[in-house]
Amino acid sequence: MLQIDNRYQELNKFVREVCTGRPDDEQKATLRKFAAVLICGFVERSVEIVVLERLRNRAQPQVLAFIKSHFKRGTNYDCAAIGSLLERFDGEWKARFERAIQSNEAASESLKSIYSVRNSVAHGGTMGIGSSTLQQRFFDAKIVVDALIDATR
Repeated sequence: MLQIDNRYQELNKFVREVCTGRPDDEQKATLRKFAAVLICGFVERSVEIVVLERLRNRAQPQVLAFIKSHFKRGTNYDCAAIGSLLERFDGEWKARFERAIQSNEAASESLKSIYSVRNSVAHGGTMGIGSSTLQQRFFDAKIVVDALIDATR
């Protein structure tokens, strides 16, 4: 999906710059925290894009408007939350998503971990994240989004 691919490319560039750029160590640590927030946003927006795209030709405009309003609430979309959302629309979507994630449990745990960093940052905590961990969490977030795309086809 082009919108997701474009977001991924922008975020990929940011993650690379944060992890290899020239800021001092304290600035890099702050930027990595911000990148964790952006990674979570990438997942959340991707879930919204995929669900709305899949339902675009199936649902009435009023139903789509209602679904769009659901995404304004803000949700930590770890794999369990994604599965619960998918089940509301199509049990087979959930089953396919869960099968894909079961084959890559590390990506599921990684997504939970990046949300922990994001939530810590959002609530004034001091949790940080290293460069290599950030890059792995970013890679794993893409695996989850790709599993979502494939499961809803």
